[in-house]
Amino acid sequence: MKQKRDLIIIATDWLSCPASSRELFLRLAKNRKVLWVATRAGSETAPSPIYHLNLRSPFGSDISWLQGLRQFWLAKQIRDTQHYLNMHAPVLVFLNPDANRLAENLGIQSIVYYRDEYSLPQPDDDSAQWLETQLIAKASLLIAPSRQQAAKLPAYKTVLLDHENKTSWQSRPRDLPKGRPIIGFHGPLSEQLDWELLESAAKRRPDWYWVLIGPRQSPQLDRLLQQRNVFWLGEKSVEQLPAYLQHWQVTLLPYHNTAEICQCPPLQLEWALRSDTPLVVTAHFKGLPCFKPLLSRINTMHELCELLPIVGGPPPHPSHAPVMPPIGSGLEQRRSSPPGSCTKHWDADELGLLLDSMQ
Repeated sequence: MKQKRDLIIIATDWLSCPASSRELFLRLAKNRKVLWVATRAGSETAPSPIYHLNLRSPFGSDISWLQGLRQFWLAKQIRDTQHYLNMHAPVLVFLNPDANRLAENLGIQSIVYYRDEYSLPQPDDDSAQWLETQLIAKASLLIAPSRQQAAKLPAYKTVLLDHENKTSWQSRPRDLPKGRPIIGFHGPLSEQLDWELLESAAKRRPDWYWVLIGPRQSPQLDRLLQQRNVFWLGEKSVEQLPAYLQHWQVTLLPYHNTAEICQCPPLQLEWALRSDTPLVVTAHFKGLPCFKPLLSRINTMHELCELLPIVGGPPPHPSHAPVMPPIGSGLEQRRSSPPGSCTKHWDADELGLLLDSMQ
């Protein structure tokens, strides 16, 4: 079997990366080495199994005549880490176009530019625009997370990542309670959750089962479990989760509306947005769609309780499922792909095969 190529990703920091991109890199890191190189000092460390390197330079970044020496010093840190990890035929992935000068110093020919909305240069920043133009020209592969971004790149070397949920229908998990509609949450059960809202809502709506999936990270979980209609099912793998999402009626993300969680949304938001299950959120997450079917944002326990309809029985199979009415605002139907598009859709597995085949 051909050995998979490793990845060196140049970015600002882990948490500034969109949740969908973070999930992609975590998936790729399952069967290859991925080195995350953060160009921003003091950035958040990337989670395991991704390796993390914070670049440090003894030279200022604003002194033009030191730029060459600074780039050489930064590239040396990456090369030393690359050799230490014994990386195989690494592909250089840029999320930050400002760092594209490193390509010459690293001597890596396989270059990928992942162009997401959060790393785009400002229209009035001529220097940043010029750097991105250079990177687009030298890159062997361009990755776009949306059709809008793909349309601005050369079609012959651009791939469009498909973030749509392709999970097939799965049987109902045995540990999922039956008999009442279910409102569910999956993710770390930490202090970032609004436990008071959860407890009050569970008491107010005993006609619903409240199901939690994820690692226990707060003692407040024990108090919530005193409610007879609240269930904690422990931790589930990425492969197991879709079956649970398919068999509950509403997904709830009951996070405190803090600046930290709003700026860096959890991966659970991306999972929920890709599902057809109605979604209720309690925080102003960055990048939350203004118009999406079955998406509601609530502020209080009373709004949440009034929002939940009385639904009986398990959800039908998708092949003969009726159209559910929306439980909140934002009723734009999902648009089909525009005709004549020449950019192919790729998912994470296909992208991994493409990276391995690069010259």
